Amino acid sequence: MSEASSSSSIKVQEVRNGLFRIHWVFSEVMKNQLGDYKEAFQLTGSQSQRIYTINYHLKHPNTDEMNLGFKYEYTVIIAETKSESHQSSNSEASSDISNLSNQHNLAILPKGLDCAYMFIDNKYASGNEITLKKINSAKWLMTCVHPTHRENLTLWMDFGTREDVTDDVMDVVNGLAELFHQQNLCDVKFQFSDGLTIGAHINILSARSPVFSAMFQSGLIKEENRPVIITDIEMEVFKQMLIYLYTGSAPKLEEECITPPLLEAAEKYGIEMLKNRCVGVLLKRLKKDNAIKLLIWSHFHSIPSLYHYSMNCVVDNWRELCSKQEWMDFMKTYPELCMLAIQRMANRP
Repeated sequence: MSEASSSSSIKVQEVRNGLFRIHWVFSEVMKNQLGDYKEAFQLTGSQSQRIYTINYHLKHPNTDEMNLGFKYEYTVIIAETKSESHQSSNSEASSDISNLSNQHNLAILPKGLDCAYMFIDNKYASGNEITLKKINSAKWLMTCVHPTHRENLTLWMDFGTREDVTDDVMDVVNGLAELFHQQNLCDVKFQFSDGLTIGAHINILSARSPVFSAMFQSGLIKEENRPVIITDIEMEVFKQMLIYLYTGSAPKLEEECITPPLLEAAEKYGIEMLKNRCVGVLLKRLKKDNAIKLLIWSHFHSIPSLYHYSMNCVVDNWRELCSKQEWMDFMKTYPELCMLAIQRMANRP
């Protein structure tokens, strides 16, 4: 087995609660030689106790695939591991990671939410991603063909946004949800352009949103006993935001027509966790077919992570995108942003 050289590196980033981007930059040996390579990484933030090994195996594909122009086949195996001596201290955790490349058996895993979704960026694949097959809760596998040696792998791991909670906490959440859905004892109403209204509770909204808190502390709304007029947010989007404030989840969060405006609403009302979750959904949805659209949208709404990955997707796929009408419209309507993308293309080796 070829060992990954010390010049390879893995960077882990939690882009929103439960969604991780793991970027493995290959060493020069890995870029040019067939073989097996292994590296270890530890997650951060909400899943900081989880340690994984990522195995990368590069070989020539079968004859049929080579005839189609593919010269290399790579297999990726992600396995969750835990050293028997693993402790909570940072120094011991670092020591565990340095020894993981010599471990082959899974030990007792840390308690927590299992990974629900895992994929690897791949610009040669339809939809720009290859989903890993779940073997069990601690092991994932994928095999793909590629026309050249890769220089890196970008792995996405999504643990979802659900957290382990006690029955008592769930009882409270369910009670708050019922209070909202039944519209009981509401002391504020929001009215939309079609005349429909939704009731809510000032104390709950104030506790969950600094913007709502500032609105209600003025006393004007309650004293005048009038509805709050909402003209810039669709009723269904606003309702999803309210449900999130009551329950910590938005049932329609991942619907394509809901996510972008819900993120805008979360930004307006200072609900950072909801905003982060929307960003995570859009990152999972990013592909070459919508990269230009998301690049423009993230630029004008100042969403750095989505802008960064959208820009990279546009640059990675520029040969295909530049022949489409969407690219022509992009050049005419957003020339400065288009120029930034072209500059990045020019700087690519």
